[in-house]
Amino acid sequence: MYTYRMYNRYSTKKSEVHNDQGEVVAYIERTYSNPFMRLLDIMTEGSMFADYRITDANDKLVVGLGKNHSGWEHVG
Repeated sequence: MYTYRMYNRYSTKKSEVHNDQGEVVAYIERTYSNPFMRLLDIMTEGSMFADYRITDANDKLVVGLGKNHSGWEHVG
């Protein structure tokens, strides 16, 4: 099982994803195409304009989700 916590729904800081042994195995982060989209996301309570990137422990993109990734995009 993998676990992660996003403490602030508007933050673009990477969150660590941990395995059962507590090791960092990936990162998840919110991204925005521009500052205006981030502002709109805040105004709509963080539910519409963010993209997500999931990278492995070496920061290599594994999955992208959002309009800048044309749906779920699995890389590698």
